[in-house]
Amino acid sequence: MKFFLFYENKLFMSYLKELITSNRDECVELNDEANFYSLYRDYKPDWILIDIPLKNNNGFKLAEILKRDFPEVNIALLSDFNDERLRIKSEEIGAVFIPKEKTFEFYQLINSK
Repeated sequence: MKFFLFYENKLFMSYLKELITSNRDECVELNDEANFYSLYRDYKPDWILIDIPLKNNNGFKLAEILKRDFPEVNIALLSDFNDERLRIKSEEIGAVFIPKEKTFEFYQLINSK
């Protein structure tokens, strides 16, 4: 599988990257949307993982833009907080909400399909 990672927390980004690449999946780390469109067309990721609190752009806003431009894309929004309001807002956008403590289980689930 191929993943795009939009993340600011370097420690968690390292964890995600290690989790993905240790299973021979591929990932591209992105800090902003500047090169996203050209990379998306070339790379065609299976999933885009987005941290909800991004510095330059709220993760929800970014997910909305990406779903509008690429309705077929699978997006997971990740948060430190397991909050029902965040889950509902994610679903309204068409994304999956994942509390960070459930990231490993989520990855195992999508990799088993």
